[in-house]
Amino acid sequence: MVAPLWPAQPWFSELKAWCPPLFLYWPSFSPGQASFHLEATRLEFLRTSLRRTVSDTVAEDMLAALRPSSTRQYQSHWKAFQSFLKLKGLRDVSESVVLDFLSCSAHDRGRSSATLSTHLAALADPSNTAGLRALTRFPSGRPSAGDGSAVSLSLSPKVLGKKRAGGPTVSKPVVVPAWTAGDAAHPLCPVSALRCYLDASEPWACDLQFCSATLSLVVPSPPGDLPAGSGASSSRRIRVTPRSHDVRGVAASLAFLRTHSLEKVREGGQWSTASCFVARYLSYSVVDSPCVALGLPPSGGAGVVDAGPPLDVSA
Repeated sequence: MVAPLWPAQPWFSELKAWCPPLFLYWPSFSPGQASFHLEATRLEFLRTSLRRTVSDTVAEDMLAALRPSSTRQYQSHWKAFQSFLKLKGLRDVSESVVLDFLSCSAHDRGRSSATLSTHLAALADPSNTAGLRALTRFPSGRPSAGDGSAVSLSLSPKVLGKKRAGGPTVSKPVVVPAWTAGDAAHPLCPVSALRCYLDASEPWACDLQFCSATLSLVVPSPPGDLPAGSGASSSRRIRVTPRSHDVRGVAASLAFLRTHSLEKVREGGQWSTASCFVARYLSYSVVDSPCVALGLPPSGGAGVVDAGPPLDVSA
């Protein structure tokens, strides 16, 4: 550490002789390695912080989304889409434009369905939301649980189950905000990308059912909120109440945005407290991003899900 005025002092040269410079890296370090060391340091810091509240497996799954390789993969696909728009001279993003991009010979010939679904997942990544909003007219703001813009994904117990104490494994629905075009999901909708991801995740895809849903979440009020004998209802209506078991659903719905496998998310879904959900998953979201999962409706009569017509997510 050198104060700004020290080099001008007559004693500074003698001070340097007594204090040889210290290097932060090994002698073999080159400038090109700086980003690697900085990135590794950041991930190590996050790993230490995460392991204070979640298991090692969960921490590693969450850190996988932050690795440089994961970021570069989605940046590559996003740049490919931008190049496609420039090549075609397009300024607006529409359903036909996205379908043309996914089916054109430059991206379709010799490519597997998993590769194409990765392209779609990259387009739906929250980090690209700002760029998409500059190209097209998406609904403004973040979908809420009561505006009918959610999609419920029902998972079988062997995909995403929750062990109740002394009871069987039960299935919980996953609720994901949707971009819709009529009765179908928009090609850039996260649900479409999730459909592609799960279609490539056999044998679980055959156990999944998509349907549109309007959520009306009602949870009990804490004791003492209402005066005794007031006759008022002892429940209050809210948008979303994150709970510890909600994270399993959110983790599954976010898996398609990154490089997680559904199996790893299921194995790592042993969360301890609801604060893990609030402090970690929601902190990764982008402001006004429609790609953020809403969580799960409370069970045991505390939540109401009004099922709507099936939503076409085959595109």
